[in-house]
Amino acid sequence: MSTPSPGVEIELDHFHHQPFQELTGRVRITGSLPAKKMELRVFWFTRGRGDEEAKVLHRQEISPHDSLVPFAWKLPPAPYSFAGKLITLAWAVEVVDEKEQSLDLVPFLLSPSGEEMQLEALKDSTPKGKVAIFSVERNS
Repeated sequence: MSTPSPGVEIELDHFHHQPFQELTGRVRITGSLPAKKMELRVFWFTRGRGDEEAKVLHRQEISPHDSLVPFAWKLPPAPYSFAGKLITLAWAVEVVDEKEQSLDLVPFLLSPSGEEMQLEALKDSTPKGKVAIFSVERNS
């Protein structure tokens, strides 16, 4: 009987989630991994133009010697998953090793509808060549 090749696989029970729902799944570890310790994370991140941001909301240390690691975390009310021409906000579950190298990453959606929100450009209602000027007066 052959030994399975080393690997880490994240399995989510659902892809679409609403705020405050529970995110559930498991991490399957096969074979003997060289990592001494690993961390399971739930986070959101932005990508696109401008500064990219990320925030980890849940962390759980896991042993590379376990073969199955179930997890369940309550999701926050926001931010929602969205996609636009300039920026996208996405959610994911990731397992990293002690060197912060990703061993597996699985995206999921978080929104009130359970679907990714699409951002559309606003139409400029200011007539071309016109400038809106505002002034503020102070009463003494």
